[in-house]
Amino acid sequence: MHWLLLKGIKFDGRHWGDIPARLSSHDGIGSVHTLDAPGVGTEAHRPSPLSIEATARDMRRRWLALRERHPGPWNIFGISMGGMVAMSWAHQFPGDFDGVVIGNSSAAGLTRPWERLRPRNLPTLARAVRSPLPRDREAMLIDMLVNEASRERRAAVADRYARLATEIPPHRTTLPRQFLAGLRFQPPARLHARVLVVCGGGDRFVSPRCSARLARHLDAELRVHPRAGHNLGVDAPEWLMKQLRSWTTADGSTR
Repeated sequence: MHWLLLKGIKFDGRHWGDIPARLSSHDGIGSVHTLDAPGVGTEAHRPSPLSIEATARDMRRRWLALRERHPGPWNIFGISMGGMVAMSWAHQFPGDFDGVVIGNSSAAGLTRPWERLRPRNLPTLARAVRSPLPRDREAMLIDMLVNEASRERRAAVADRYARLATEIPPHRTTLPRQFLAGLRFQPPARLHARVLVVCGGGDRFVSPRCSARLARHLDAELRVHPRAGHNLGVDAPEWLMKQLRSWTTADGSTR
């Protein structure tokens, strides 16, 4: 079983850290790959599409080469906006993935706009966007997106994210275009795949109600960490690994 991991707004595959290596070390899991959305990482030289659907189609074109090199069944895990892309992708191309995992994501029409992006975060977001110092910007975002990580871990992650932003900064239009695409995203009526929704019960960026409504809408299993925030890979990596591994092998297959 191969896995494809998708990050959220402004993040790219480098921001997964050691998650891909840790996931691939588990028995029953084959290769684990990341793919960058247009506007970030390897694709930072070009603008982000204005719709989640177009983003999914763009990423799929690049994934097809990966599938040729790694034949067999695939699962996809997307967090935040990456979860929207995963839903759209699996809906547009129902034969691509056996399983879809959606983390701390949302969709228009299922919950109110102020649940999809909590208004109390807007001042912090504004300060972060205006900050000329990558380290300060990343520190502000980390404090908003995680709950459980220690002060030392937050500082280390902020240092790493600042370095990544300096090495390959996102395209200058990426953030507003990705936000607009995410706000417009409508959920598919159903997915022809096995679906799991995971979320942090302490998410202060996107209300956990969004994940609960998505799970109900897609007739999916919902697993909630009681205290974790929006960035599950930083806040609750062990818990996240446990959910992905146990779900992969829950019935001996992916269906």
